[in-house]
Amino acid sequence: MWWIFLFFIVLLWKIKKYHLSIEKYLDCIVLSFFFAAIIWYIGAFFGGQIYWKPTTLPIWIVYNNSNANVPFYWDIFPLAIIYAIISFALFVLLYIQRVISKTDWTVGYLWMFIFSVLLFGLEFLNWDPDIFQSFMVLNLNQIWAIIIALTSFRWLRKIGRAKTLASLR
Repeated sequence: MWWIFLFFIVLLWKIKKYHLSIEKYLDCIVLSFFFAAIIWYIGAFFGGQIYWKPTTLPIWIVYNNSNANVPFYWDIFPLAIIYAIISFALFVLLYIQRVISKTDWTVGYLWMFIFSVLLFGLEFLNWDPDIFQSFMVLNLNQIWAIIIALTSFRWLRKIGRAKTLASLR
């Protein structure tokens, strides 16, 4: 979640610096970000990051090298591969949505909502705990996912109401 947060801080800083409107660029930025996420998750897989808990699924890998940063020596499923597949599928679906729908912002906020809901659910399968899990069941990624889901849902409702009002006129 940190790389998403840092990406948006730099994005907002650049938009303010050049006096641009985020409404004009949000859908394009989100689709570009999703495409980059595919590559990032594949790199995370090869870099030894984002692993699922031990599994009995038919697709698994074992890291028995002493240099591996995975704490398990039995069958695990790399969660980064699931994230890469989901990112690719959502990129394609949202690109098609953007081509069909000419409403600005819809793809951006729809992506934020879908991604945050998936992140919230899949993070329960992540073996790597953080400081927040010692206080509550949720980790930091899940807390951010809830905030992003609620914010994007609010904006999607606002866009839906505006489209409804425009169609009634």
